[in-house]
Amino acid sequence: MKSLLGRGMVVLAMATVLGSPLGGGVAVADGPAGGPAAAVRHGGSGEGGQAPVTVRSARVYASAATLNVLTRQMENFGALVTDAETGQPLAGKAVKFYLADGKPLGTAYTNSGGTATINVPLDLGTSTVQAVLGGGYFADLIGDGTYGRAQGHGTIGLGTV
Repeated sequence: MKSLLGRGMVVLAMATVLGSPLGGGVAVADGPAGGPAAAVRHGGSGEGGQAPVTVRSARVYASAATLNVLTRQMENFGALVTDAETGQPLAGKAVKFYLADGKPLGTAYTNSGGTATINVPLDLGTSTVQAVLGGGYFADLIGDGTYGRAQGHGTIGLGTV
């Protein structure tokens, strides 16, 4: 395993793909996490041996969000999720939003156009306004067995409208 990791391979233990038990398996992805497609192999208990499954790559494009001081809302957090090869929007995919300092904002699902959006009340907690405006936010596509994890970064600007 050490030689695989030394060549830039990522090895992940997987218990399920799309909610189906695999009886223990391994996913191998060439390159960095979230990179090209990964092959998932499993021995399967009585399922006829190895059955390779391809996990497709996706792209996440995060939009510019706003910290609105009048409405006390952080608004317009958005992500467009597409298939990395075809560019087609992906519907029904879970996207997790969080600030650059790690504070979770919420999770939304993509619509038929591949877009997920959220607005959240202004509850910065330990995050400072400078940290929020300077660090922006991340939108993470939660891998689901068909598509692997992918991430986009968006900015947060100050607004009053």
